[in-house]
Amino acid sequence: LLSSVSMFLLYLVMRSQVRAPRGVLEVLFAAGWPWYTLHSVRWPMSPAVSLTTLSLLLLWLSLRQGRWWPAVAGGIIAGTALNFRSDFLFLGAFTLVLILASRIVRRERVLTVTPVAIYILVALLCLIPWGLHYKAETGHFSLTSSHGGMVAYISLGQLPGNPWNIVHNDGTARDVVEEIDPEMFPYSDRGNRILVDRFLSRIKSHPGAYARKVAGNLTGVFVGGFYNGEPGTRSTETNRSLEILKEKLKERFGFHPNVQEIAAYKESGEWDSFSADPASVAVMLLLLAATALGAAFLILSLLGLVASARRVTTEPFYMLMASIVIYQWLTVSLLQYQPRHVNGIYLCSIPFFLAGARLLLGQLARLRSRLHRARS
Repeated sequence: LLSSVSMFLLYLVMRSQVRAPRGVLEVLFAAGWPWYTLHSVRWPMSPAVSLTTLSLLLLWLSLRQGRWWPAVAGGIIAGTALNFRSDFLFLGAFTLVLILASRIVRRERVLTVTPVAIYILVALLCLIPWGLHYKAETGHFSLTSSHGGMVAYISLGQLPGNPWNIVHNDGTARDVVEEIDPEMFPYSDRGNRILVDRFLSRIKSHPGAYARKVAGNLTGVFVGGFYNGEPGTRSTETNRSLEILKEKLKERFGFHPNVQEIAAYKESGEWDSFSADPASVAVMLLLLAATALGAAFLILSLLGLVASARRVTTEPFYMLMASIVIYQWLTVSLLQYQPRHVNGIYLCSIPFFLAGARLLLGQLARLRSRLHRARS
């Protein structure tokens, strides 16, 4: 219900702000498979994404009308979202930076910063109860949960053959803290602090490797597309075959294979004796087609974002859509990339996809015209 409401309200606003051929916007919303799959799974990311989207619509209203109460309401909703997931903790600050940067580029005060500042302050105030609870439990104040260090540390394992010999698996973080204290959990406050320190020290020891990891994650966004769900069949054997086939393809192309699952398959002998059945191959082909479509959508969105630079620096709606899209690209690049992390920005990417599609179609039309003139 929440995802449907946020989707519908975003559509109403986008219809008034984005130029698109008749019916195209409706098709892109109705065919929003990445949005549906994200909200079909009971992840805390689902309400966080829906609430953050609603908060940005209220912030847009505040920027457009110059009134402060929509910014307050947006901040409250953003703060509620942050109580589910802290992924968007710095989104408000990032938006503020983009607005200030646009002033430098445009050399004029096109967008005001006051509504954004109010939005940020109110959102942070909504995290104070959690911070006080965290301090009462651990003795330290924190606006986020205590599993960030674990995620950051194991994310270094997303670089194939990384110099830190880190495997991208939760068990890797557990092994680190258990060496210090067998009773310690990686998501405890102390474990979190240890893993954050390890994460930063590993980056300092091999900054070039970390840069390659960031570049690889960013490339993965435009190759891996969106999370497309977990399609299965009625046959347990076919489902098992599909999972092994997925890992074989990911290992073959170096695209974030699940090392732990592969080790289990090898131990059971299934890895070496594997022979894909026709049903699993058919499902895999559908998943690859969906991945290719998602990758094409994201690539065109990137092109369209570049082409929409002027609108991003002058129009509040385009500014806010760009801020969440770029912010999420940076987050998955600097920390951890999983296809599901990109699903939440599908709807906000639509204006840039349309701009990218227009750019591509224009180039194709010019190319076709040149070829026609050359033949004549």
